[in-house]
Amino acid sequence: MLNKESDQRLALSEAALNQECIAAAPACFVITGVYRRTAKKYGKRARRYVQLEAGHASENILLQAVALKLGTVVVGAFDDQEVQRVLDLPAEHEPLPVIPVGFPPERTEE
Repeated sequence: MLNKESDQRLALSEAALNQECIAAAPACFVITGVYRRTAKKYGKRARRYVQLEAGHASENILLQAVALKLGTVVVGAFDDQEVQRVLDLPAEHEPLPVIPVGFPPERTEE
């Protein structure tokens, strides 16, 4: 797990096509996959299994956010290499979803 000491939200937002929810969120989770590691055991099915597990982990983050009355969304629109650079990820760690979590914007009744 990466824990950078400086705030990377603006750079991460820029890597994600300038999505404001990432820059504004108090926390952003980035789930990564290492396909080669899974392929040692599961061969050609590794890609599918890694993506399924990333989906399960994402769902658990979303469910917990809802339980805590927080706002969240799964973001898939981003430049993979730029996310890797911003977060200083190892080359074999491919970013999958970016999940900003924070306080939902105030809603007004119309």
